[in-house]
Amino acid sequence: MANISSPLRQHSGDDDDEVGIPKRRTLSEWDNDVAAATIAHFFIIYSNASPNMKTRFRALEMLWHFCVQTYSVQVKDGVDETTISASSVKIVSSNSTFDGENEWDSFILSDETGEGSFNVTTSPIHVQIDEDFRHAFSGDWSSDPSNRLPSGLAYQLGYNLMSGVSATTPDEKFDNLTWKNIHTYTDHIAEGMTAFLRTADAQGSVEGKGFNRETYMFVRWQWLALLAGQVGLTVAFLVAIIIHTARIGVDVVKSSNAAELFALRRIDLEEQV
Repeated sequence: MANISSPLRQHSGDDDDEVGIPKRRTLSEWDNDVAAATIAHFFIIYSNASPNMKTRFRALEMLWHFCVQTYSVQVKDGVDETTISASSVKIVSSNSTFDGENEWDSFILSDETGEGSFNVTTSPIHVQIDEDFRHAFSGDWSSDPSNRLPSGLAYQLGYNLMSGVSATTPDEKFDNLTWKNIHTYTDHIAEGMTAFLRTADAQGSVEGKGFNRETYMFVRWQWLALLAGQVGLTVAFLVAIIIHTARIGVDVVKSSNAAELFALRRIDLEEQV
């Protein structure tokens, strides 16, 4: 079983229709920049709820937030491959404005090296995303078929959360599996939202650096000089022998190992006979 809830909205006065950002009443010691950049915030309480063994209650806090990702793009055989090389949440500056009805926050993010500036302004779209997430994920989930009244996403979250877990799963394995399951599920949602943000602006432009692979050949002239010297000395030695042999008038007898080979062959035949 699982229960999914989110913090209350922030209102001023008694106006329940006012649009604003939710209060970040966190249970964990989140980084200040992460808390300020959060767009959706949830608490999940879950348990195996098995009558066959002790009930194990667990709780986790889940935040979806803005961040700056650095991508590495490689092209091989005409196919590009994009991977995330770095991810950071660093707010360089922030500002709050009041338009007479609502208060909007804006902040500027930078990458992990402190370079680049990415402006994020709280807008009705962001508030609507938060509202949609609240309606989609809030609710209860149970593995009991007679007690399933959650939303589609809440059901999927609870189902994925308990994937691979049984009543006899040890505590350590129970924690490892549920943590891995929720991590995979939330990552997929974040990747989908990121892909939408990257492709939503068809008129936008992408700035970056393109690198082409270049192959360099380093020639070690020292080794080439040594080889050339050896060859040159060998040739000079042979030339010197030829010249000195010609000067002293010594006849050069050309030798061949063919006679020795035939002689050995003849001896072998005589032994066989």
